[in-house]
Amino acid sequence: MPTGRLSAALIALLASLSLALGASATASAHTTRRASACEAHARSTRRHSCKAPIRRGARPKPKPKPKPKPKATKPSVSKKTTPKPATKSTTTTPAPTPAPTPPPVASTAPCANGDLTPDATNIPVVEAATLCLVNQVRGEHGLPALVPNNDLQEAAVQHNNDMISEDYFDHVGPHGDTPLTRIEATGYLNNGNLSYIIGENIAWGTLDLSTPAAIVNAWVNSPDHLANILQPDYTDSGLAVAPEAPASLAQGQPGAIYTQDFGGIDSGDN
Repeated sequence: MPTGRLSAALIALLASLSLALGASATASAHTTRRASACEAHARSTRRHSCKAPIRRGARPKPKPKPKPKPKATKPSVSKKTTPKPATKSTTTTPAPTPAPTPPPVASTAPCANGDLTPDATNIPVVEAATLCLVNQVRGEHGLPALVPNNDLQEAAVQHNNDMISEDYFDHVGPHGDTPLTRIEATGYLNNGNLSYIIGENIAWGTLDLSTPAAIVNAWVNSPDHLANILQPDYTDSGLAVAPEAPASLAQGQPGAIYTQDFGGIDSGDN
């Protein structure tokens, strides 16, 4: 049956700072003047080298020999050091991230109350039996069980009540409501960042054809209904049963009408 799908910076700042240090120097005035007198003498004698002039009769005083400086001796100190204990280098390997555990496959065990005829006193039991039978089919195909969801249950109950009060049997109501609009109104599709997949199966029957076993059997034997039951992306379910069928269909016989709404996150693989 129809399904609906809803589809739901590194800024790096590099700062560089350059700092120029100006080199400074101080020249000796004595050295500069001595060099100038020598250069002038060389120019007047046309020689390429010069010496600083020395006055006659004057002997240059010998330069005193520098007295040897006493050598400083460091005191000898014997220092005993205690060796540090050797440290053991250990390398820890991070534990690998465990893979997500898939949900368990639905049970294929027999379901109780599958032959119960719905009435005003046993609706919760009938609903539980019907969901059990649907999950049993999923388990036979290696799929996980559907989990009851309050929002989907609300949408399913509303649709059952509307089909009885308005006397029709269809996914689209007389006022234009659809499975999508009904489920959306409950808030189930409230995460705009996710892509959902939803679906709906409906059925009605009278007398012994209104039991959970008869209804699920009818769904399994219909390719479109079975496709909904076996949709891998479905994880949630709302399954509602009303203990009567639309009047124009039941024609006075006791019966029941069933709506199962499906929902889940769309993986895009199915």
